[in-house]
Amino acid sequence: MLVKVNSGEKIQITETMDFVLVECCKCATPFLMTTRLNKSLRESEETFFCPLGHEQGYYGKNTEEKLKDEVEKLKKEKEQEYETMQNRFLDAVNEKIKIEKQLKRVHKGVCPCCNRSFVNLQQHMKTKHPEKLKI
Repeated sequence: MLVKVNSGEKIQITETMDFVLVECCKCATPFLMTTRLNKSLRESEETFFCPLGHEQGYYGKNTEEKLKDEVEKLKKEKEQEYETMQNRFLDAVNEKIKIEKQLKRVHKGVCPCCNRSFVNLQQHMKTKHPEKLKI
């Protein structure tokens, strides 16, 4: 908006601004800065000064960024734990299937050691594979 003002005329401008109260990290002097400037300084990590001239800045991650990182870390840990549990479950299922197949073969008289069929598998195991019977 362009306003033409003649010399000597009085004008009144009203603008609303939001401020943030900041405390100097060295001398604890409180001072105000606009929220826009505060946000900009936090994002850029530029240096600024308190009214008494102490240098300071918002370095590193702010609380929100730290929390986001922590949430992301926890999500990844949970995904890894889930994947590990899923793999263990699949391993257990595969082992069960393997044991069930072996058991079916034994019930049909097939030796688990030499894969030959016998009418009396129990007698064969006692005479040919006694080490396998000792548990």
